[in-house]
Amino acid sequence: MLHLLKPFHLIATGTTGERVQNATSMAVERMLSGPYGGDAQIAARVAEGLVAGVIFLVDPLYALPTNPISTVCCVFAMCTMCRWPPTKPRRI
Repeated sequence: MLHLLKPFHLIATGTTGERVQNATSMAVERMLSGPYGGDAQIAARVAEGLVAGVIFLVDPLYALPTNPISTVCCVFAMCTMCRWPPTKPRRI
């Protein structure tokens, strides 16, 4: 399934990007960590039309950020404004 992502330039927040790189050996451009503005950096690229799609990787066992509204909603808002929904993988 990962082979489907190989043709794309992948970007991610810092920690997520590191985990994807370590787990898959795929190249990932890492933004700042989410609480330090990484989500906003990705949202800005969405707003500029530089992102083809968004996949949210959510770990339900990991502590949520102290202010999830400011760290994630900007990406959802940009996706909505660009008229394409972000994708959240389903648990298998």
